[in-house]
Amino acid sequence: MLRVSVFSLAALLVSCVSAHAATVQYGETKAGGGSIVPVGGTSVASDNAAYADPPESGDGGAASDWVWVGNTDTNDTAEFEFKFDLSGLDLTTVSLELDWSVDNFGWVELNSGDETMGTSDDVAILTDATGNFESIHSVTLTGPDNFVQGENTLTFYLRDRFFDDESEDGGQAAFTAAVSVTATPIPVPASFPLVVGGVAALGVLRARRRKR
Repeated sequence: MLRVSVFSLAALLVSCVSAHAATVQYGETKAGGGSIVPVGGTSVASDNAAYADPPESGDGGAASDWVWVGNTDTNDTAEFEFKFDLSGLDLTTVSLELDWSVDNFGWVELNSGDETMGTSDDVAILTDATGNFESIHSVTLTGPDNFVQGENTLTFYLRDRFFDDESEDGGQAAFTAAVSVTATPIPVPASFPLVVGGVAALGVLRARRRKR
């Protein structure tokens, strides 16, 4: 009976470890909310018939919104962030999928405090000021070099100007994005369930000896 209990416990632990599905974190732009949020201010809706259909966040298939910060006609710059935690996850299995678009241009950086466009920290850049918003642009990043254990930050630097002449006002400003992050937990050593089972067995044996 004792052997059955020990091996049953070990088998249960193995099944629990192997049953972990990929961990998924989603991000989306939403007017007044969402998990891709403006740095300062509140996101407001910015709709236009010329804009592409916004991407789906993957979280139940809900679509993101076209948004901006403050006045969509007079505020020429905006910064948004998406934070996600990879604590306890295997960085070699991380995959980040980004779908985004902007009116007029912008760039994206991951875990960088450098706001300069065109550096090695850039994840993506959209420079076609007159056509960026007509389609959704996709980027995929995989680990482990791109990510860190703990909190990661994806930052969007956005401009409502023409890329080749920032003195020109771009008119209405807007931004949309959807992010999905997948990863699996750091693997537990194969011997771990057996070790726990052995400890449990010792506990049972000691309890029996005390009863005698």
